[in-house]
Amino acid sequence: MRNIKIVIVDDERDITESLKLGLERRGFSIITFNDPTLALKELNSIEHDLIILDIRMPKMNGFELYREIRKRGDHTPICFFSAFEIFQREFATMFPEIDATVFLKKPARIVELELRINQLISKVSALASDKLVAESMQLESSSKKM
Repeated sequence: MRNIKIVIVDDERDITESLKLGLERRGFSIITFNDPTLALKELNSIEHDLIILDIRMPKMNGFELYREIRKRGDHTPICFFSAFEIFQREFATMFPEIDATVFLKKPARIVELELRINQLISKVSALASDKLVAESMQLESSSKKM
């Protein structure tokens, strides 16, 4: 398995430090931010496969950060990490096109978090693979017509 690079944004330093330590022990590369505005500023210059956002943060909440990341054209998978289940319903109302599996509940054991991360990365990889196959078939079909 390739080294998965994850950006974690949470205003609570103890949470980002414990997630970083636990996930790095499991082979993930982790970059953390405790300031969502700094994370937004730096994201374009950081290679990443997944972003995990807390929802309740000062300056900019996770939903606002999500919107700004998408506005900039970054289509990296994003998970929300929150102790508050109510946000999942709120998010579903605001972004009905987003799969609800992007929510991770705090507190989470590292083993559970690793499982969810791997499931999401596998799902994204399968979708990308399906897209490549479809594009390849389309190109093959087009070249036969020429």
